[in-house]
Amino acid sequence: MKPYFTKMDDIGKPLRPAQIERMQANVAQAESIMKDRKKILACAAYLEGEYGINGLFIGVPVKLGKGGIEEIIQIKLTAEEDAALKKSAAAVRELVDTMKKMA
Repeated sequence: MKPYFTKMDDIGKPLRPAQIERMQANVAQAESIMKDRKKILACAAYLEGEYGINGLFIGVPVKLGKGGIEEIIQIKLTAEEDAALKKSAAAVRELVDTMKKMA
């Protein structure tokens, strides 16, 4: 994820829509935790078998409350969606494995 501002010259310039959306999502996540709202929001969660994925942080719908992630919400995916999620997880796993080799 890119930072809100990529260089000092960006400060004071109007924000792009994607930056505003990212900030709104961050506020919604923080508010759900701080006010124990138990909202269902997209968040990176450590999966332990959910969606058939183990040992990776992947963006999925979760219930956020005062305890942070209180539940990972598993929704039924189409075959196409499931394949795309698995492809994304494979790319994350490859990156993690590459980083482990560098350590």
